[in-house]
Amino acid sequence: MRSGRPFAAGKDELIAGVGAARGFVALDTGATTSIHKNPWHVSGEFAANGGFWESELWTDLAALQSAYHAQGALTCLWVKLTSPAAFEEFKEAHDNPQTQGLHAVRQRDYYTGQTEFLKYLVTTAAEGVSALLGLGAVLAITNALGMALDARRRELAIQRALGCRRGALAVALLVEVLVIGAVCAAAAVLVAWLAVNGHEVGSSTGGSAIEFRMHVGTGVAGWTFAYVLILGVLGALWPVVRALRAPLTKALQDE
Repeated sequence: MRSGRPFAAGKDELIAGVGAARGFVALDTGATTSIHKNPWHVSGEFAANGGFWESELWTDLAALQSAYHAQGALTCLWVKLTSPAAFEEFKEAHDNPQTQGLHAVRQRDYYTGQTEFLKYLVTTAAEGVSALLGLGAVLAITNALGMALDARRRELAIQRALGCRRGALAVALLVEVLVIGAVCAAAAVLVAWLAVNGHEVGSSTGGSAIEFRMHVGTGVAGWTFAYVLILGVLGALWPVVRALRAPLTKALQDE
């Protein structure tokens, strides 16, 4: 328990996850909320390491069934199996006429279904924003690198005159771009970690609400590095090719 005490069996009491308690004033410890037009006392709050459980309300099953005048009715039942591998056997055992209406799903799949709309909305928005920002980044890289290579045209021409091949120079320039991109990606991941990691996000749809924490892990960092480096290469290709294809005599005459 984070605060307060557990609910008492047979009474109109409940405990709230810390995410739900922070999201709704009526769910603080000691507060009174309404369930099916009846007052219920919030006896305490519980934590679950930042998981989805923290967006839930827990109470005595019999008391809740009585409040809804639905004695014996269940909509969802959690079952603890001996091991993850036992799920398929459990599912097959309940796939028969005697248990018609029951549908066994893994906990992860259940919560995926509950948050499907939110996941689709966030993913679509993130992909759209990333694509637009990526296009802008490619154009900015192309413009900035083009001006930088124009200033270094004589330097590149001297290196070519001394025997450096265009391919080797192109690789060297791309490596420069990748190093700068890696530094920028590291800075972006650091800023995201400081600003977003551990930040609580809430969403409510209809009669349900979900509270969870954002997490910036190695997967996010890896994709960020990959995306930044790909944008860097795409933005650098044309300026590098243009700079190295310039006529050698003209480039040597440039001041």
